[in-house]
Amino acid sequence: EAQDHSQSLDDGGFFSLNDVIMAGRQQLTRSEHLLAADTRRNARNLLASAKLLALVVIVSLAMGVAAWAFLASLNIATDYREHHAWVYALLPVVGIATAWVYKNHGLAAKRGNNLVIDSALGGVLFIDEAYMAVLTFVCSTLTHLTGGSAGREGAAVQIGGTIASNISSLAHLKKHDHHDLMLAGISSAFGAVFGSPLAGAFFGMEMCFI
Repeated sequence: EAQDHSQSLDDGGFFSLNDVIMAGRQQLTRSEHLLAADTRRNARNLLASAKLLALVVIVSLAMGVAAWAFLASLNIATDYREHHAWVYALLPVVGIATAWVYKNHGLAAKRGNNLVIDSALGGVLFIDEAYMAVLTFVCSTLTHLTGGSAGREGAAVQIGGTIASNISSLAHLKKHDHHDLMLAGISSAFGAVFGSPLAGAFFGMEMCFI
């Protein structure tokens, strides 16, 4: 005898066993689609994280080389000044020349650390920001050579921020990834110049978040 595979519904209708099977298949298909979408999203996130990690390593290595060159230049300048006292007479000339260069050719780089902070917090990539690293390196070295007072942290932050910002621009990073890369550049710069990586990490977070 033919069996009745129909069951009653609350509203008085009926559904067959085939309807149950079709509904199960549809639910399974939806689940498969959701799983596939999650897998693709996770893969994209993993790829983006790997890309950012690679860029962080590149920025850190580049800043390490830049910090070595900067510190070596300062040591050479200091040693030369100690054995040639006449270079003190050039301090006014260097000061005036530095002010003139920044005023007339520094473009946005004359904003100094404020430019780095704006780039980190606002995600703004300044086309002329590349000037900052060169100007900071040269002018800071000349200032030390002639006996002027110039700290290392400001110069290091500007060089590290410049390297990180321009690499971010070349990699076409989004705003949040750009922010993280700027944090890496500033932290590695401070840590490399003062030999204090943990302090550099906190200093970078201070500049990029506070």
